[in-house]
Amino acid sequence: MNAMDSALLKELSSILTDLEHRSDIKCLIIEGTGGVFSAGGDLNYMAKMDEYEGRESARWIHWLFERIEKLPCITLALVDGIAFGGGLEMALSCDICIATEQAQFALPEMRYGIIPAGGGTVRFTEKTTSSELLYALTSNKIYTATEARQSGFIQDIIPKDDLEAFKQRYISKIQSYSAESMSEIKQHINKLQAKNHSDIRAEWFEHEARLFGKLLEKEGRERINAFFAQKKKGK
Repeated sequence: MNAMDSALLKELSSILTDLEHRSDIKCLIIEGTGGVFSAGGDLNYMAKMDEYEGRESARWIHWLFERIEKLPCITLALVDGIAFGGGLEMALSCDICIATEQAQFALPEMRYGIIPAGGGTVRFTEKTTSSELLYALTSNKIYTATEARQSGFIQDIIPKDDLEAFKQRYISKIQSYSAESMSEIKQHINKLQAKNHSDIRAEWFEHEARLFGKLLEKEGRERINAFFAQKKKGK
């Protein structure tokens, strides 16, 4: 999973539709290819959006990532390489995030005059602090796996060479539990967390969507186009 374009997100939606009606699935593992989890959203697509389109796009991605959260099975993001922007937001929507030693994480949206549009401002704050989020956004900080673990938004770090073996060990462990017990435990834990504050959370997501659309219209498109122009000039 690399560039997070509309085709990929629609494919993910189709997969989720199937999983939402499956009681026999115990675990969903989301990972990338070619040493990259995801470089984030499609800037080419964003550069063509107006405020309304930006807001509606953010609302749709919120809905999509909330579906990942609400799956009855355990969801595991397995990050090798970079997870930037929307890629990190998708990882944050999973129950558990495991990274290789080479993994890197960032929310670089303010570089383009916008904010995260996939629930990142909400989930990152839930897992860290509001100050950490503000610093991550304004500094364009790239977190190493160790820093991400210390900040609390990933749960473990594994050697890259152990990636496949780790998956098999985890799947084997999950298979030893019943799907029903896994689902009930997950629901119980979620009720202890901020995820249970659905009304407040929905308000936060909506504010993020509106702000994303507003900033995209105000200066985001201009900054994104300037980025592409500079990139083209540098070739």
